[in-house]
Amino acid sequence: MRRRTPIAFMATFTLFAAGITAGNQATLSAYAAGGDPYLGLDVFSRAMTQIQRNHVEAMDTRELVWAAVDGMAESLDRHSMFFDPETYARILEDHEGRYYGVGVESRPAEGGGILVVDVLPSSPAELAGVLEADVIVEVDDEDITGLSFDEATARIKGPRGQFVTFGIERAAVGRVTLEVARDEIVTPAATGDWLTDDIGYVRVEQFRDGVTDQMSDAIADLLAERPLDGLVLDLRDNPGGLLTEAADMVDRFVASDEVVVTTRGRVDEELEELRASVAADDLDVPLVVLVDGDSASGSEIVAGALQELGRATIVGQPTWGKGSVQRIYEYSDGSALKLTVARYYLPSGKAIDIDGGIEPDVLAEISPPAAAPAAALKARLAEIVDDEEERAELMGLVAQLEAPEQRTPSPSFRGSARDRLSRDGQLQAALAVLSE
Repeated sequence: MRRRTPIAFMATFTLFAAGITAGNQATLSAYAAGGDPYLGLDVFSRAMTQIQRNHVEAMDTRELVWAAVDGMAESLDRHSMFFDPETYARILEDHEGRYYGVGVESRPAEGGGILVVDVLPSSPAELAGVLEADVIVEVDDEDITGLSFDEATARIKGPRGQFVTFGIERAAVGRVTLEVARDEIVTPAATGDWLTDDIGYVRVEQFRDGVTDQMSDAIADLLAERPLDGLVLDLRDNPGGLLTEAADMVDRFVASDEVVVTTRGRVDEELEELRASVAADDLDVPLVVLVDGDSASGSEIVAGALQELGRATIVGQPTWGKGSVQRIYEYSDGSALKLTVARYYLPSGKAIDIDGGIEPDVLAEISPPAAAPAAALKARLAEIVDDEEERAELMGLVAQLEAPEQRTPSPSFRGSARDRLSRDGQLQAALAVLSE
């Protein structure tokens, strides 16, 4: 069943090319082969022919086809996307480990570009002067604000030892240009620490291969020092990853044959049910899971399953709401389609992708809301500026300053958990739950 989609798309591409030269003949052939599903090819073939004949500039046929498929993928859902051969080649090289990064944690920036969430200690980015909250808007003099997040981050990676030039927008400074060396960035996906003398803390960065074993090792190291009265599992800023690792992580905390997650699509082959196993080494300790708006996919499976099975208290902010399975279909020209083929369902039957992310049991902010300086400035302007037009103009300028203040701050993972506790309200809320 899995091969039908790429075969269908290759057939569609063949019909696209035929439509350029044969016009309606492609549509007639399509009707004979499949009927109504190909009805729109008449419009496509006519439009493509007219673009090639009449557009003010000559257009490359392949690029037109790629643009058309990219548009189709974009219309499906927010996770399906098309990669042209150059972009897909970079993704493959990255997965094969031949390309290297600069050592930043990032997420999409408002208005486009890459927001630097954290800079890894001693990384090339830190040595070059990249700072947390920088927004990368250019890579090697190319504007990336119009690219998808995956395409933009792919531009950063390259051969080890080569430099990449960042054009950065920095608050209160403006445009900054930095050259950063590419190098191998090796960081564990799960690390352990003590939050207090008897409360353990494990940060899970991403659901990469082996992360559940790394988490278990981190907990074992804590237990080798002394008993645990509670554990905080931090999944904030965790974008997800491997489904099997997420299910295995739930299994480490659940000592019964419970359904952890189910995947269901339109074809039977996408139906999969993952259950916990009854094991003697399940960790029976009070558990809090920390999540935020950037916790997605595998993070939501772990948090949602542990919440619904009554095994953990969830603290923080509602999660992203990404609960779907994507598969890659490769084509002969080197391009590829990443297509959503199934959705995740929690033990209760909730579909994260449809019903929304995980709602925490305890809502908590990183830091309490503070009086906005912009609001104070507005009040002062109302007192001292008499001219209505001038006051309105100044108020408009102040309003532009208010937007960044309303952005939810990202958690910092620098330093020990103990050191971060005093300035991280979500960690404090987790500790309060375990201390009850």
